[in-house]
Amino acid sequence: MNRYKVLITAAMLAAMSIVLELLPLPYPKIEFIKIDIVGVPLILASMLLGTVGGIVSAIVMGILLIFTPTGWVGAIMKIVATLPMIVLFGLLADRHMLTFRNAVIAAVAAIAIRSLGMVLFNYYFAIPVFFNIPTETAMAEFPALWIIIPNVILSLVEFAICAFLFFKTPLRETLR
Repeated sequence: MNRYKVLITAAMLAAMSIVLELLPLPYPKIEFIKIDIVGVPLILASMLLGTVGGIVSAIVMGILLIFTPTGWVGAIMKIVATLPMIVLFGLLADRHMLTFRNAVIAAVAAIAIRSLGMVLFNYYFAIPVFFNIPTETAMAEFPALWIIIPNVILSLVEFAICAFLFFKTPLRETLR
């Protein structure tokens, strides 16, 4: 595939993730956490275009997110949540030999790294900065499961949608 096609596809998928960012669902217990499926186009970029395509889509999405209602805060949170997940998934799931089994193994590892990363980022940066409380108070007032559960649920939904689109539709054949 030529590099222009990769770049155009990556940009298109990044734009799709912005549209999905504007359609979030609230998480029932924590009002500042929203459930969205922004990661679907980014994971698809990684599946279809490889790790570099996923990274390009994630970076473009992060830049565009600055201009959405969530601003730079939303952009940072999305990049921190999705970029390590996309990179790890892309590295573990070789797009040329991507089987369902490989995708599941890579997705489990990617979900684990996202959950761990978001717990650390929330405790040591986001919650102390946005609520003006120390990390120890954040850990006491916001149990780790409140961060892990929505991230795992969201990631499972995103990977399930991507697995369906990649393995059960002719999508992967369109970019050859």
